[in-house]
Amino acid sequence: MNIGHFYGKIVDSKNNKGIGGVTVQLTGNKFDTVSKQMKQIILKTVITSANGDFSLEGLSLFGN
Repeated sequence: MNIGHFYGKIVDSKNNKGIGGVTVQLTGNKFDTVSKQMKQIILKTVITSANGDFSLEGLSLFGN
């Protein structure tokens, strides 16, 4: 099984300093078998560290 990793940093656009305590969510689409439509779901959620860094680990690799 392939495992993905998505990481980054949230910074203030005025002073370019990292912002801590920001919620970061990664969303994706999932087929709902009841409604027979694609629905947007939250795959992972994290809060940035004091310097603005975040890391989403253990992501399934799929699609484009």
